[in-house]
Amino acid sequence: MYGFSLKGWLIRGLLSFGLIMGALTFSYNVIRTISRELVSLGPLSAFSSQFGSSMAVTIANAFGLPVSSGQSIVGGILGVGVLKGERINRILVWNIILGWILAPVVSCLLTLTLLRILTFLE
Repeated sequence: MYGFSLKGWLIRGLLSFGLIMGALTFSYNVIRTISRELVSLGPLSAFSSQFGSSMAVTIANAFGLPVSSGQSIVGGILGVGVLKGERINRILVWNIILGWILAPVVSCLLTLTLLRILTFLE
């Protein structure tokens, strides 16, 4: 089961490459959108939101709860915006929530499709 397989290593390599390329190409846009268009953050508010979200993830992990660090970060940023009384881009918030709902569903469908193709080729 854990033996060497060139096909397995090739698939793992391609998937790793895809993750790396996604992080390198789309990360900046996501960070810019969250930090500038959701709520305007300064250095202190950015630190506070990141620290709060990291503490929330740490506490949740201590209890064995599966949490998303990305969702925690968005929650921290929204918390800072609410506390400071800043304008929050509600349309962007709803789009983010919709993405949270659709991403697992689309991921599941894509995975099932890819698995069918790979098992057919095997």
